Amino acid sequence: MQRIGIVTALMAEAAPIIDFYRLQKHPKQVAFHHFQSASIDLLVCGMGAEKMGAGLNAFFENTTKPRPQIWINIGIAGTEFYKVGDLLWAKSIEGEKIGLPESAINQAAMNVVSLTKPSTEYKANCLFDMEANAFLKTIEKNLIDFQNSALFCAKVVSDNAEKNTPKMDKEWVAGLIRQNLIALDKELKLLIKSKR
Repeated sequence: MQRIGIVTALMAEAAPIIDFYRLQKHPKQVAFHHFQSASIDLLVCGMGAEKMGAGLNAFFENTTKPRPQIWINIGIAGTEFYKVGDLLWAKSIEGEKIGLPESAINQAAMNVVSLTKPSTEYKANCLFDMEANAFLKTIEKNLIDFQNSALFCAKVVSDNAEKNTPKMDKEWVAGLIRQNLIALDKELKLLIKSKR
């Protein structure tokens, strides 16, 4: 069975996913929170590139096979025109192409730009976050034969040109992810099926 690795920065982003898939806390955790089921590893690494890289590196150093064959970064991001709460899939991270679900092929070409702090200087067809680039680079470093077509990035819009970066209330963040879980689940099932 294909395993999927879901990576979030915030526990508020992960909590609805943990509940939805009834994931269990892994007994051994180093530098990250690890939840799992028979087919899912969910890692909560912390906010920012440094914590994302450290959490993923610790996962690779402290776990043995079977490891996920499909990886997805799920979280919140800012963008210029889309509505708060919209689910968007990235086609690239910092210009490097990644996998894209079939349902998102006709979507605008979204590129994730990872910043060191929140910004309200939005650009067309860009998603602003703080961890996606570290996610991509750490996966590439640890899985030498890994194909970027098996790496995905789904972001829920948390702020835009009309509604600037809010204070990150945990319940509000969890609600943004929760309202998109049915759509995310559908895509995850299709991704697993397509990679067999």
